[in-house]
Amino acid sequence: MKIDVVIVGAGVSGVPAAVASARAGAKTLLIEPGVRSGGTMISSLGFPLCGLFENDMSKPPRLLNEGLSEDFFTAVSAEISDPVFAMGRVRVCRCPVALFESIYSKWLDEKNLTVCFGATVLSLGLETNCIKEIRFRTAEGGLQTIEVGQVVDCTGCGEVLKQSGADQIVPETLPLAGFSVRLEGVKEDDLLPVKVPYVLRKAIEANSLPDYFAFTGFTPLGAGRALCKFSLPVGVELVDAEPAVRRAVQWLQKNIPALSKANAVEFSPSVLLREGARLKGDWVLSAEDIRSGRCFDDSVARGNWPMEYWDVQDGVQYEYIQNGVSYDIPKRSLRSVNIRNCWAAGRLLSADSRALASARVMGTAIATGEAAGKAAAESVQ
Repeated sequence: MKIDVVIVGAGVSGVPAAVASARAGAKTLLIEPGVRSGGTMISSLGFPLCGLFENDMSKPPRLLNEGLSEDFFTAVSAEISDPVFAMGRVRVCRCPVALFESIYSKWLDEKNLTVCFGATVLSLGLETNCIKEIRFRTAEGGLQTIEVGQVVDCTGCGEVLKQSGADQIVPETLPLAGFSVRLEGVKEDDLLPVKVPYVLRKAIEANSLPDYFAFTGFTPLGAGRALCKFSLPVGVELVDAEPAVRRAVQWLQKNIPALSKANAVEFSPSVLLREGARLKGDWVLSAEDIRSGRCFDDSVARGNWPMEYWDVQDGVQYEYIQNGVSYDIPKRSLRSVNIRNCWAAGRLLSADSRALASARVMGTAIATGEAAGKAAAESVQ
């Protein structure tokens, strides 16, 4: 059996990649090792979507990218009366996890698209710098080998890139990872975003909690709900992350009256990595490209989120782009420099660490996923 385009990973960028490929007329297969779509959105427990809008706060909200980004926002707006809100110097989109999954599930009901959840890629067959075959195990345990035309890696961890031998950008150091907790029963207190990190720092000074909790963020969601976003050093596994976060939540309950009756109702199902080894493309998007709002002849998406780098020692660092300015993401940053039928999107696009700190956010990932899927479909022989 031959498939024109195979997308691996049904996360924030993977579903748009599959939909764009199918709509371009390519016979498309989406392989996802998990049992649901959503990726980072699921792991973050629905943290507001960043990177959807232009950053000129003097004007009404305006989408940065068209296509599926526009379709997504239209679907959100049909269910939520006020989905856009300001967060400092930028605008973000409010979208609960259930709504996000509903939108993505509807998108997957697309002609020319087959979806395999619970499937694991086992090996790739290579020939003259091209991926010719993919061998995978289905959720039922069966083995399948398919001939492929183009492949798009949207796994976040770069599973296809590793197995194909595609050249990769490997960072020397890695930023902090994330891990979220959803709280209910939170009493109203406008100072909680300040009190939570302050109390945690005091606990760290007393050697009661690990020092990596110093960079915790707290986002009120209304109606007694909130999202507490902890930072973890890369390498902390889920089995260790959740108990450590539970201790931190108990400390907050004990030391902040507004949280004394709060309940931790949901924890991230995985540790959320912000950066790792990724595609080396024909163009490596740079921090200077971001700062200058660079344009490219082969532009396929635009971004303008600040370079949000989570430093291990100093915590989050924001380098904002000039108001009203956006930058292009070229098609060359989505295609492998040496495996010519291999593409990538989301946080696997070809970029240096600071540029990726802007381009990896979910709103931009929707656009780069769509661009990679469409480009792969157009490259089918």
